[in-house]
Amino acid sequence: MVVEQDSSPPAVDGEGQQQEQQPQQRRHKIPVPTNYRSASKILRLVVEERRNVKSLVLEDKHLRKGKGLAMMDLILVNLTQIKDLVRRTELLEKEPRLNPWLATVLVAELIFGRKELTGDSLPVQCVRRYREALQEALTTSEVAPAKQLDFKEPRYVRINVNMLAPPGAIRLLQEEGWVLVDEEFASYAEYLERVRNLGDSEFLVDFHFREMLVFPNSAKNYWGRATEHKQKFVLQNKACLLPTYLLNPAK
Repeated sequence: MVVEQDSSPPAVDGEGQQQEQQPQQRRHKIPVPTNYRSASKILRLVVEERRNVKSLVLEDKHLRKGKGLAMMDLILVNLTQIKDLVRRTELLEKEPRLNPWLATVLVAELIFGRKELTGDSLPVQCVRRYREALQEALTTSEVAPAKQLDFKEPRYVRINVNMLAPPGAIRLLQEEGWVLVDEEFASYAEYLERVRNLGDSEFLVDFHFREMLVFPNSAKNYWGRATEHKQKFVLQNKACLLPTYLLNPAK
């Protein structure tokens, strides 16, 4: 068998010197954002193996706990509608290489969550192309939307800084299973929206007062039983804290 040799002349530079042939560089594959990948794995375990979603989020080493719980809550609350949208748009049939669990996470974020997706990985670009089709399917969907619960006033708890510094108070609560929502908010309105969507195991540091912690309304049962924390934490409405600051101006 005769093997043909490449007879093309070697490349030369501007001075007539031969240039070494450089191998063509491979294009780097853009990875799927970590929070999407982790959420898709957790979703599969919750649905297929009936695992506890809170435990899975807390065990995940790559997912921020507060955002992770909020994302999983968004997905699971709207899961029936998401499945209907995926079916009606034939997303998985038209995109057979798209992981179905990841597709569910991305559709949840794009349609029911932030209304946008992070990054330019291939799965993200793929689902973005179906934005209009998904939105159109949502407007004509016969699946009842997830029931929105009436908002209940959050529970405010002030740290007794004479007994415990804020970092120590937060660590104490985290050791008992509470998850700090460690996020930055560009505005008070954005912060209030996050307060409205606190999960049952989440808490926030108040937007204005760093020694004030904000818990969901359901936390009142916990604080009603937490007698061992009576000296370290004070159940107090945020409005009651204002006079203290007004009567103690900065020097």
